Amino acid sequence: MFINLDIALGKPALQSSLMSVDELQSESKGKKVNIPGVGPELAVDGNMATEPSAGSCSITAIEVDPWWKVDLQSEHIVTDVNVVSSSGRRH
Repeated sequence: MFINLDIALGKPALQSSLMSVDELQSESKGKKVNIPGVGPELAVDGNMATEPSAGSCSITAIEVDPWWKVDLQSEHIVTDVNVVSSSGRRH
């Protein structure tokens, strides 16, 4: 029997860069964007919101080959990984 747990919840995370507020606003085509933060820890905070203005999106700068990683701090058998973009699409 498998139990579906979020083993990444609250674990240390890193990413290749941080999106600046200016970059995000230019991507928003003139719409005002309020971003409380964009750091990698927001991807493992338990908040499943997909809009940056909701305050729980990890966002890298616009770059070639961006990356994000989490230290699970122990060995696990991982059967599923869910990545959700700000458009709400699962990858």
